[in-house]
Amino acid sequence: MFSAPLAASLTPSGTSCKALVTFWRKTPYPMPDVLMQDGKFRGEIIITAVYAPPLDSNAGSEYVRANVELSFGLIDGNNITGKVPMESDEGQSGYESAQIANGSKWSPVKVHRKAFPRGISGTNWGLQATALLRAYEPNLTDPLPVQIIVTIRSLDGDTQVRAAGMRALTQRNWLHTPLPVRVPIRV
Repeated sequence: MFSAPLAASLTPSGTSCKALVTFWRKTPYPMPDVLMQDGKFRGEIIITAVYAPPLDSNAGSEYVRANVELSFGLIDGNNITGKVPMESDEGQSGYESAQIANGSKWSPVKVHRKAFPRGISGTNWGLQATALLRAYEPNLTDPLPVQIIVTIRSLDGDTQVRAAGMRALTQRNWLHTPLPVRVPIRV
């Protein structure tokens, strides 16, 4: 993976959530100021999450025993309103019923994506992960590690997004792992 100048990709530290604990949340999420105009965010958000759930080969099609649900959106009090739905096949929605029908509900790799070309009002963003176990699955004894990569991109090629994103993280004292801008590959 790489982080181009027109995008700020990061891996927030501490990205694990324990099943049956209510949730893991990071807020306020630092947004690059160059993508905020008149109180609106204008850009694209892409979130990739991967995790190694417990598996049970005796459970047939329900062999994946834990699901992690992500929400990236606006915080109002103690509530988060998700604004970046799960990416799905064309014609499908990010709603739970469609996720179950198409098998992505229990997939250990999830991608959420949404572009906001007209902007979306709000400045208090947050990232949340919750874990859900299948019925009759015993409680986990260890946290379920989840790796989350959030990419915030410019829609108009603004090359200051990465620098602004890193500044926003530093200003809020967030621990983060920036991805390399270039990855040399020799053939």
